[in-house]
Amino acid sequence: MSFDRQRLKKLIDEQDSLQGMRSAFHTIQERQKENLPIMKDLEERKKKLRKVKEKSIGNDALFRSAVENLQKNGFRVEIAKNDRKAIELLLKEIGDEKLVVKSKSNISKEVNLTHALEEKGIKIVETDLGDRIIQISGKEPVHPTGPAAHLTRYQVADILSEHFKKKLPPDPDILAEMVRQELDGYLKQANIGITGANAIAALEGAAVIVHNEGNVTRCSQAQKKHIILTTRDKVVPCLDDAMNLVKLQTFFATGKLISAHIDIISSPSYTADIEKKIFKGMHGPKDIVIIFVDSGRTEMGRSELLYCISCGNCLLTCPVYDIIGPAFGTKGHMGGIGVALSGKRGTAKEADASGIFLCSSCGLCKEQCPVSIDICQDIYDARGKVSNDGLMSAEQKAAVTSIRNYDNPWMQPRSARTKWAKGLKPPSKGNILYYPGCSLSFLRPELAKMTFELLQESGNNPAYLGDKEVCCGSIARKLGDKDSFKSQMEKLFDAFEKAGAKKIVVSCPGCMTSLKAGKEMLRKEDIEVIHATEALTNLNFNRVAGGDIKVTYHDPCELGRGLDIYEPPRKLIKSIPGIELLEMELSKKDSACCGAGAGLKSGYPELAEAISKKRIKMAKDTGAAILLTCCPWCLENLGGTAKDDDIKVEDLVEFIYQRKMHRKAG
Repeated sequence: MSFDRQRLKKLIDEQDSLQGMRSAFHTIQERQKENLPIMKDLEERKKKLRKVKEKSIGNDALFRSAVENLQKNGFRVEIAKNDRKAIELLLKEIGDEKLVVKSKSNISKEVNLTHALEEKGIKIVETDLGDRIIQISGKEPVHPTGPAAHLTRYQVADILSEHFKKKLPPDPDILAEMVRQELDGYLKQANIGITGANAIAALEGAAVIVHNEGNVTRCSQAQKKHIILTTRDKVVPCLDDAMNLVKLQTFFATGKLISAHIDIISSPSYTADIEKKIFKGMHGPKDIVIIFVDSGRTEMGRSELLYCISCGNCLLTCPVYDIIGPAFGTKGHMGGIGVALSGKRGTAKEADASGIFLCSSCGLCKEQCPVSIDICQDIYDARGKVSNDGLMSAEQKAAVTSIRNYDNPWMQPRSARTKWAKGLKPPSKGNILYYPGCSLSFLRPELAKMTFELLQESGNNPAYLGDKEVCCGSIARKLGDKDSFKSQMEKLFDAFEKAGAKKIVVSCPGCMTSLKAGKEMLRKEDIEVIHATEALTNLNFNRVAGGDIKVTYHDPCELGRGLDIYEPPRKLIKSIPGIELLEMELSKKDSACCGAGAGLKSGYPELAEAISKKRIKMAKDTGAAILLTCCPWCLENLGGTAKDDDIKVEDLVEFIYQRKMHRKAG
């Protein structure tokens, strides 16, 4: 078993249906760029929010303080241990009422609130325009604040025409007015309003809710009762921290500097204008109850997955979400963060259904996240749990098994590993050691040979482990097999030490990431690990015959965002006479993923190919004749996609080698 392959194929075939979503996401990004110069303190705000989350998440004392101050201010506070208990509490609070209005709330989706209430004969009406359209259509939302962003005005007109039983034109003003009039009737009738909360200020005992349409205010002023459904990870120390959070949430969710409305509710409404006697419920309900839903959050402790502020900025650039949309993630938590949360709190089957093996671990979500949440290790850990339940794809399972049995992912005989070095006679010991890894040794031996010869010419004079070299366990690590990864690291670093190596030169970014992780795990501080492009930056080139060539460069995710190596490859390219480097629209820290990483290429090649097609188009748009990269997996995936195209994909080291050898031959 694994993520439904037929479903995946259908999603890929129908990816054009998400064009509206992509257009809306582009609008958000353009608005962010436009307003970025005004947000001069953006980085400081992000750092402050990260520190606040580090202080607040898993802080039981802060949570108790928040509950105490909320109660002092007149809120009733309930704690729901799980989704089932949350629904029980909600039904108890709703009582005999048959109509409930609600505003946007991710936690309500998580507990499947609408379905649960409708089963009990309670009509629940979404009052946010986008959510109401989604509710009427039965479609899946695509963004926390823009749930219907994937639907065009024509599609919305068809949906609402059927709902209202009359033909409506595709005019946004008319469509919005029709829904507004309908919602106005429900809001006037309802005695119960349910909202979420963007933040809970512990010191002041107040709930902070952000919105644009004004519907939250009206829901919170339902005649009888206002129910706030939230989670303990929304608690921050004080109102200043809450306001910083909502300002960042607004900017990253919409691109705007501030939302139309920010409601701060510190108690039920009241007046004391007649002889200073308190009268509750003057222009709002007398009763406000806050239900904190736990559902595994306490057990998660201080996990940074709980730092999420639900801005959805990670969705704008996620390569997997771009292809298959909300099928990647869970209800209430879309995209990679939803997948990671499902893996952390859900069952193995739930994690698999969310797409736990579809993440390429490209790291773009961390780059885009205002609190820099790194989901990768949680994804890897969850994969271990899922694979133990037999839900890993056959191809991925074979790769991990092969590492254990053959010391490489492709069931190749160990003896084939050293063939590339035949005739070179490299020393087996030395301060500098070249580690080509499995990809080059078995799949691209000529590239391993070229790299070794260039290292010699650059003055590095590397040693080579020969038949003592083993797989770094990169794929095992990313597929959640911690034991296999640790075993490989122990064997490998033992071999490094016996060879007297102090510096390891690596070709594959995946190998380099694993060796860095292995160093930390085994506490091997005396060994330095560098990439081949870093070791070759002192190569000199003379003028090469053959005229000028325009090239572009693809930053491998692990080499760039993962290891912060951006300039050495570019320095090498720029040092070659006659070569013009053209940067793609998305490069360096914003580089788009090729789609091959973290087992995605081996487990779901159709998705990997769909992602790589987007990257190839970006490369072609530069006008370059050659797309260079320095990762064997990027080379394989991009090269396979571009084989029938009019742009060549080449490895940077091979590109350099051809020009160095041409010079030497001349």
